[in-house]
Amino acid sequence: MSGPKVIRIVTREERMRPALRLLDSLESAIARLESETSSSDEVSKASRRRLESLSAAVRSANNFKALERDVKAEIEFVQKRRKAIASAKVERLHQERLRPYSEDCRRQRLDEGRELQTRLHEASAEPLTPYQAAILNDLVGGEEIAVGRFASGTMVPEGVFRLERNMAELEALHPPAAKILADRLSAIGALPQGMRRSMLLSGLLIDLAAAVKENRILAPAAEELMDLAASRDFGPEIAADVKAAIDGRSLAEIQRVRLQLEEILKSADEREFAALRRQTILEGLIELGYTPGEEMETLVEKEGRLVLMAGEGSSYGLEITPAATRAQARVVSFSRESDPEADRAEETRWCEKFAELREKAGLAGSEIIIEKALRPGEVAIKQVAPIRTDRTPTEIARRPRTLSR
Repeated sequence: MSGPKVIRIVTREERMRPALRLLDSLESAIARLESETSSSDEVSKASRRRLESLSAAVRSANNFKALERDVKAEIEFVQKRRKAIASAKVERLHQERLRPYSEDCRRQRLDEGRELQTRLHEASAEPLTPYQAAILNDLVGGEEIAVGRFASGTMVPEGVFRLERNMAELEALHPPAAKILADRLSAIGALPQGMRRSMLLSGLLIDLAAAVKENRILAPAAEELMDLAASRDFGPEIAADVKAAIDGRSLAEIQRVRLQLEEILKSADEREFAALRRQTILEGLIELGYTPGEEMETLVEKEGRLVLMAGEGSSYGLEITPAATRAQARVVSFSRESDPEADRAEETRWCEKFAELREKAGLAGSEIIIEKALRPGEVAIKQVAPIRTDRTPTEIARRPRTLSR
């Protein structure tokens, strides 16, 4: 098919973008791992070397899918390492919180622990909302057993064991919230036995379970927002919104700001890729001998109709009508007189040039896809006004192909 064509251009930079975003995520994950380990940690060092290797591979490749899988696998490995470190931290905090329940502590603390165990069993008998019942079930978990084992071998009531495990996790996730609940627990422990103490203890258990559940979601959401904010300079106003959302610890606000940043990135990508698509096809056509008109640079910026002459002094040219993701390319004539035989010959010549154009784009890592094509002579060649070609083509179209971070 050598008549008018509707084509879609996918540039190398556009295909590279997902891999670059994954590299940003990997770099952030490694930075957090490094902040949680010693400077001599071999896993962190190996991941940093792997990041450098993958970065070099992505920037020199034309096939990015396999590399994207490799980067995702490395991100998963780093995340598992961080999860193991976080679990070890929670276990350490848990053991520290259980020390007061060792065998040599006062009998009163063990009595309080047994009371807590009883309250956990009895909580389901009290009138709870479905939400309270669900989060209390998360805290108590599965089937009850009599005791939990402290690292030293000391046995403590299972209710105490689970309470302190949740307190330790909350302390690792959000220390200020853990301190508030720990202070409440101490205040409740100082009250005399009775209905008020029992009610306050049940309320604390529910609040603790809710805080742990909320912060399990908040922590990764805040990290993802910080990573997104670091991927581009969004300006001081957006930076202030990001900080306020994270400091405010509101999941809804974090998600709102994240969607806002994603929309900004999407719009920026669309503008950048549209410019790169135009540059790809124009550079290719100029290399094949087509000559742009002197107003081409202005039209490119406005995404207007582009007309190129098919060689110096030719009475034929090529019209490109760019859209957001597609373009229409068709042979045009600068002559007022129609010559069907010459028109068909020029369309055949354009077909050969177009095959060359696709091949050159493919070698550079881009792709030109034909979505629709008409046969030669199926529609009459469009007649347009002659163009001026006073400017050097390479000065107009050859620009650095830079991709913003």
